[in-house]
Amino acid sequence: MIRLTQNGWALLGIGVLLYFASLTSQSSLLLFLIGALLGCFILNGWIACAQIAAVEVQAPASVRLTEGERSSDPWPLLNRSRRPIQCVTAAWSDQLLFQIAELGPKTMAHLTPQFAFERRGVFPLDAIWIRSSFPFGLIEARRKLSLAGELVVYPKLEHAPSPIASGYDGMVGGKLRSGVFARSGFDFAGVRPMQPSDSYRAIHWKASAKGTDWMVKTFEKELSGRVAIVFDAGSSGETTAFEACLRQAGSLAFAALDAGHHVEWIDLETLQAISLSPFGDGEVLLDRLARLGMRKNSLTKANLDEALGKVSSRAAITIVATEANDALRESIASWQTAGRRIAASGWNEQSMSVSADLHEPRL
Repeated sequence: MIRLTQNGWALLGIGVLLYFASLTSQSSLLLFLIGALLGCFILNGWIACAQIAAVEVQAPASVRLTEGERSSDPWPLLNRSRRPIQCVTAAWSDQLLFQIAELGPKTMAHLTPQFAFERRGVFPLDAIWIRSSFPFGLIEARRKLSLAGELVVYPKLEHAPSPIASGYDGMVGGKLRSGVFARSGFDFAGVRPMQPSDSYRAIHWKASAKGTDWMVKTFEKELSGRVAIVFDAGSSGETTAFEACLRQAGSLAFAALDAGHHVEWIDLETLQAISLSPFGDGEVLLDRLARLGMRKNSLTKANLDEALGKVSSRAAITIVATEANDALRESIASWQTAGRRIAASGWNEQSMSVSADLHEPRL
């Protein structure tokens, strides 16, 4: 595909004026100038088309970024022709990918994309355009590359307090302390006389050397709780509220992971639960957050009950909602009656922000 540039349109206008002037003056010199201009257009179009036809771009299968972050993965670009190419650009979704000043014949270069995405989402790499208007800048030639990869942009999460948890279990490395002693762990509590069931590896040699009995090390028992995050997927239909609550829900989930809790995530768009182990990288959840779409009127009693049935009965529930409706209030009341620990966080229209109240709501 080719099109005239601004300079091309301007020069074309000059050519039209010269043509009309040649009709009145009957000057062969003007016809010569018109022919020279026409030759420049033809030469520009031929070279530009040859340039873009020679470029081959190899995109990675998947590029994963955070909002506002630039990709650090280089993309291979190959000049397949026997002639150098110059002044070639690659653009995607109105964003500049690369700008090639010059690339030698049969040469491969590795370039890093120059743009940073400001919004989360999944964007297929099927609309990359190679453009060139070399050498005169009169005609721009374009070629579309249909690549198979995709760009996954994660939401930018913020620091948040860890939500309430329940269903505590012993776990080495857990950040909560129970006041109960255990035979292993990281938080040293003291020593005690050795019992027949103790391992010789637990012997505290310095304390044993001072007395007449073998002494073993004891540790304070470390605990890990369970947290379930329920996200309503934009029931209010407000994009601003949906995006803000999505970041809040993701931030709470990762705060719980950092606190050493088991985290279960479920949203009312897919109603598919994700289970995450403490201190994990949470890449599965980040991918879900990038792909989530808004679903209006998703905050219903049926959806909430279905979500509750897919998470652990021992987990405390934190609900992040874009609106507070009767179905949410009814569900919270019934869950509290059943003995579940509930916390709520949601969109505040007056402050245009997400409330961070993680205490159990009063009904």
